[in-house]
Amino acid sequence: MEKRKSQFKEKYEHVWMTGPTGVSMIQCHVPDYTTSDWILEGLFYDNLIADAEIIYHNIQRSYLVDGKVVFESGDHELLMMTSDERLQDAVDFIIKRQPNMKIDIMVTAPATGNLNYINWVKQQTAIPDFEKKKELPQPKIDINSAPDAKKVEVTSEGDKKASSDIFKKD
Repeated sequence: MEKRKSQFKEKYEHVWMTGPTGVSMIQCHVPDYTTSDWILEGLFYDNLIADAEIIYHNIQRSYLVDGKVVFESGDHELLMMTSDERLQDAVDFIIKRQPNMKIDIMVTAPATGNLNYINWVKQQTAIPDFEKKKELPQPKIDINSAPDAKKVEVTSEGDKKASSDIFKKD
């Protein structure tokens, strides 16, 4: 039995996963095809999602607004996969692009899944290097050239190496 279990695990190792997956599924509804395309185009362009599915519901509604009959046809459900690292950015993007500011967004985290797919989602939604915030090193400041100054060295990390009395006053 142990031998069979070992063979199975070797053959299907990509299926076995323990711990948090690091990916999430976002689910929301939008009123029409144009809105769904507009949202998805931006999400893919900014690498905020890796995978999306549009489910078209053929729901038609009519109701009165200020004495006029308003017709709405269709409701589009979006199912999108993203990494946990980009989840908040993706949700914020959807809220900005959605005409209804009270949109219902549901986020679920899968407990397990295909390891290859999960790694692919993380890779597709990784923050590009040019977008990562980089801390610029502080320039070295030479204040030792001032007259009657004690030696002070300011490193790029901002550490001062000297006594607290930098300048002497006569």
